[in-house]
Amino acid sequence: MDIPALHTLTNGIIIGICLSISFGLVCFKQMAHAINPKYRRACHFFIAASLIIAAGHLAELLVDGFGVYRSLDLFSILVLVLASSQALMFTFMLILLFDSRYVTFANVMKHAVPSLVFILLYVVSCCIEADVCVYSLAEWRACVVHNLPLAVRTLFGVTYTVQLFVYIRLFFRKKRHYITHLKELTGECDEWYTIRRRGTEYLRKIMEEHNTQVEAWYAAQKLDPANVKFVYTYKITDETVKKNLLMPFPADEIIRNENISQEEQNYGY
Repeated sequence: MDIPALHTLTNGIIIGICLSISFGLVCFKQMAHAINPKYRRACHFFIAASLIIAAGHLAELLVDGFGVYRSLDLFSILVLVLASSQALMFTFMLILLFDSRYVTFANVMKHAVPSLVFILLYVVSCCIEADVCVYSLAEWRACVVHNLPLAVRTLFGVTYTVQLFVYIRLFFRKKRHYITHLKELTGECDEWYTIRRRGTEYLRKIMEEHNTQVEAWYAAQKLDPANVKFVYTYKITDETVKKNLLMPFPADEIIRNENISQEEQNYGY
């Protein structure tokens, strides 16, 4: 199989997979009936990201079909637009699960501005001067100073790399705030259920991180927990974690209800 045929086959497979994912999520009945709207919004972001990837690879096939492999060009504008768009969509899809209030149209557009600006600059530069294809570093060094569209594409590539670090930092900051929120409100209001509905492994993780935070605070204050009257840490064993996952049936309920016996009491009670 020659390179053009392999290139076409690869893009075709990616387009088929992305369209299948989008179609599957659209037809996924449970998504439409999800109680929490942020999961529906996350699916919508995933659908949009998959469609963007499919559209980008379709554009590659259409452009490359004329015999000029722009997608293999260094700092290809098609690849940069595709990569920056999917990075933005996937980042906000994940952040949506941690902090749904942050995922607004204004914030999405704020992070999309650099890409939109470079797309506009590229279109304007192509109106001034014809773009060139470069397939090696030697060709790029020889043309980047003298060709305006190539210079714009290069700056776009550098900016995209910086954006990736911004997205990674944003994701981990939101995740850290989310975990801190869970640790601080472990037993309050709906958080009691939010943590426990994910099972014993997740509950153990929250307990361990809570204990680590408490121990780190006492160490920073140079205090010995043994000399402090009240130190709220969890005793973490398989038995205590499993017991804390559920609340007990009230004794009065067991006595009054003939269909419930003490043997059916939740674990550890």
